[in-house]
Amino acid sequence: MKKNLSEVQKSENKLYLINLGAKIRTLRERRNMTMTKMATELKTKYAQVWRIEQGEVNSTVLILRDVAKILKVKLSHLVKD
Repeated sequence: MKKNLSEVQKSENKLYLINLGAKIRTLRERRNMTMTKMATELKTKYAQVWRIEQGEVNSTVLILRDVAKILKVKLSHLVKD
C-alpha cells in the first residue's frame, strides 16, 4: 500500500527529531555533562531533557538555541540535516 504524503512527512519528521536528540546527547556526553546538569542550565526538568534526547518532543527554536549555547555550538550546527 502506498503511503500518502502526510504519513511520509510524519515519518521523516520523527526520524529528524530522533537524530537531533541523538546529536544533542552525543554533544552533551562529550562535554561530560549529565542530563541533570543540562536540565538545571535550561531551567527545565530532567524528564524534558530525556524527551528531547529521545526525539519525543518537537522543541521550540528558543529551547534549541539555549541547548546550543549550553553545548557551545552554533544553533545551525545543532539543527542541520
